[in-house]
Amino acid sequence: MVSLIAGILIILASILVLAFPISPEQSLALKYYGGQETYQPPLFDTLIGLITGLIIVYGSTQMRKDGQEKTAAKLVLLFSIINLVIIGVGSIISIGGSILGIAGGILAFMKK
Repeated sequence: MVSLIAGILIILASILVLAFPISPEQSLALKYYGGQETYQPPLFDTLIGLITGLIIVYGSTQMRKDGQEKTAAKLVLLFSIINLVIIGVGSIISIGGSILGIAGGILAFMKK
């Protein structure tokens, strides 16, 4: 259940970025490379967020099936970490979803 909530939060964060676009000056998705400021477009973040969120939701539904808990937990863990690393700095909702996904994946992985 924790992983399902995580996926929904990540999808919600991505939809909010689409619904309420902001200028590069207001964005938290600014990246610094070698002291130069570059802007990463929100569309890339949104697409990655939607894809990782959908995969996390899929993985969380697969965790309920017998024999697939560990595989689904690995899927949820992997894509939660990807979401946190790639776009986690862009939205506090996305960060919360990623952390919940990591926690849910660990809990499901440790389940006997």
